[in-house]
Amino acid sequence: TSKGGTALHGQGCAINIGKIKDPSYAGTMYENIREITAHETTHLFLQQLGVRPSQEEGKSLKKEVLDILWEEGLATYIESATSVSHKEIVADADFWLRMVNKWLDAKTFKEKYDVLLESLEPKYIIWKEDVLKRMHQRNLEPFNIDQLFMTGLLRRPGIGYHLGSYIWEKQVEKAKKEGKTLKDL
Repeated sequence: TSKGGTALHGQGCAINIGKIKDPSYAGTMYENIREITAHETTHLFLQQLGVRPSQEEGKSLKKEVLDILWEEGLATYIESATSVSHKEIVADADFWLRMVNKWLDAKTFKEKYDVLLESLEPKYIIWKEDVLKRMHQRNLEPFNIDQLFMTGLLRRPGIGYHLGSYIWEKQVEKAKKEGKTLKDL
């Protein structure tokens, strides 16, 4: 796998030992393996429980975004992420919640374009040059801008994973005050 790890959907999970030596992983090799295993095992557990969001084609952008925040957020919350990216994104959670909501509320290509540019502002967004190059090559002609935004949620550094984890953390805190557990959520 080109990622640190991946769930093999019923066949366990795979861990890319070479990838987790990357400096973006904050912990020791053991801690990184533990985090990846916890994350990927969460996906398998959700599948076994029959509550994993469907992977159907054609679902709305809003449903797709919410599914990412729910599943990847839960898996990241369970892993107790310690990466530098996680800490930075959680510190900027209000910004990212605003960006996601602005994106989902945007009606036109131009509105989405403006939100995408604004979402490239944080210094830790390492995919900005690739996105800007693709956007400027097209001279603002309509293209699949939703796909570019989804790239930001899922890859480099995976805003959706960390923002979803932050949302889960807040929900668990709220549930504890109400005498509930993660299982109740």
